[in-house]
Amino acid sequence: MTFPETRLTLIQRLASGPTEEDWHQFVRDYWGPIRRFALRHGARNVAEADEVVAETFETLWEAKLLVRWVANRAARLRTLLCAVAWRIATTRLRAEARHQQAIRQWAQQAALPESLAPDQADLFYRAWAEDLLQKTVELVAREYYQRNGGDHVRVLYSRLCEGLSVAETARLLELNYSEVVLYYRHARQRLSERIQQVLRNHVLRYCAAEEVQSEFDEEWQRLADFLERHGGLEEAVRAAYEAWNPIRSADERQAKLAGPSDAPKTSTQITGGPVAT
Repeated sequence: MTFPETRLTLIQRLASGPTEEDWHQFVRDYWGPIRRFALRHGARNVAEADEVVAETFETLWEAKLLVRWVANRAARLRTLLCAVAWRIATTRLRAEARHQQAIRQWAQQAALPESLAPDQADLFYRAWAEDLLQKTVELVAREYYQRNGGDHVRVLYSRLCEGLSVAETARLLELNYSEVVLYYRHARQRLSERIQQVLRNHVLRYCAAEEVQSEFDEEWQRLADFLERHGGLEEAVRAAYEAWNPIRSADERQAKLAGPSDAPKTSTQITGGPVAT
């Protein structure tokens, strides 16, 4: 009698002997959230935030924190990542000269976190959720461009990310009012569907098979609560883009909408990290 092969989650594989692709997937999933978290916790620019991110992953690896977390799952993975990133960012602010030594000493000796202060947990979840939203917008944009749907992307960007009215969008993009309404309704629906799919794929990577549905239901409800607290999907996506690139002139914003009609514009209109589908 043969038994089905046990499916290891991504974190279990990372802890037991990861492939290069496993590690790259983990980095793709959490580089953006940790970068946003660092930007909101003292990093003066993206370069400094990326230093915090890189050191977070380095600390996780060198101190074998993922191995310890798998062996004793007292809290969510996000709790561990937030605790490490928070410590690194805080230590950089307090004593840059003693930074490297203090982090390594803490990682080797500290107990794994079981909980976080509410402000830490909320701040890190916001960074994670905003990153998921922005990645999903990027994914939807790529899908439309592949189908020559550039107008859908430009309408989605102007309405959702820039907060322009229907009339303003129609005038800027030289479209009819009714076209803007139709394109936005279609793109908004596609975005909502893809958010659910991207979230489910994320849960699949990090949960055992028997935990996937309950974990997804919990995460989906938490994301819904987050969106409600932050003014709905439109406001949350807009905040995500503003946090990612807080200094943008009116000329830059207009340039993002003025490119060739159907050429891919992931670098000039909508930018963000990769999304696994």
